[in-house]
Amino acid sequence: MTKMKKVTETKSKPLFSEVRTPNEKRLKSLKKWIWWILPIAFFGIIFCIFFFQEKTYKYAPPQIIASVLSLLMACFTYLLNTNEKLKAIVSEEKSLINLYRSEFHDLKRHIIANLKVLIQIKKKTEDMSEQKGGKAEPIHFDNLSWPEKSILFSDDVAKIMNGDDGTGNFSEVFSRLRVKIRNINNSAAWLSRERPCGEQLREDVEWEITRHFGFLLNLDYLEKNNFSWAELEKLKRFYDEAFDKNKWEKYFIGYPEEKMKELAENYKEKYFKDRNERIVLVRE
Repeated sequence: MTKMKKVTETKSKPLFSEVRTPNEKRLKSLKKWIWWILPIAFFGIIFCIFFFQEKTYKYAPPQIIASVLSLLMACFTYLLNTNEKLKAIVSEEKSLINLYRSEFHDLKRHIIANLKVLIQIKKKTEDMSEQKGGKAEPIHFDNLSWPEKSILFSDDVAKIMNGDDGTGNFSEVFSRLRVKIRNINNSAAWLSRERPCGEQLREDVEWEITRHFGFLLNLDYLEKNNFSWAELEKLKRFYDEAFDKNKWEKYFIGYPEEKMKELAENYKEKYFKDRNERIVLVRE
């Protein structure tokens, strides 16, 4: 008999869990200084007492001891005050990062919900293929957009995570994410305004499903790879090795199981083709 290998589940790390902001690094360094200053102050006083002692004096001149002690206490007080200020700043930064993390996950759920709606519109247009006048209600397209006041559009998180040690400098990543969200919003507004019907609606929805799938795939990669974008080949490997394809297939509600798998694979291929060729919609 062959011995079965035990498979252990590994929990994915929270987004930004391995990232330390510049102020957080300063706070950690400052705490080390505070812990060092205590023994330095103690041994400094002892040193003053014995080093400055002369034959005619039992103790060191009081003014020297007082000066050294005052200097050490001033340094210690300054470090404590700076420590409290940095703690407050780091606490605000952590709250902002936690809010960004929360909205990032909300965005993923939003894109998944969009995909399900778009797939249902696709299915409805197929069911009414003989009725060329079929339209989707504008509310469905309005709901595809993401709130403009979201923190995902803000530069604040990028500004506090601009370290230069390989764990920061996310400005480009944040910018690309904002562009992709705005593209979704622009498309939603355009579809709501134009209200395509019939064959044109099917074509537009096909393209939106492809774009949303690609966005979801990239969001999943960002979350699991320290918030970094992937080149095409890396993204293909990620899809094959780490992306939850079973969930992706199950978004095609109402289709037979084999058709669900076929459609999921087709849209994946369309997205990778689009990454290579940058397909655009053109109308006469």
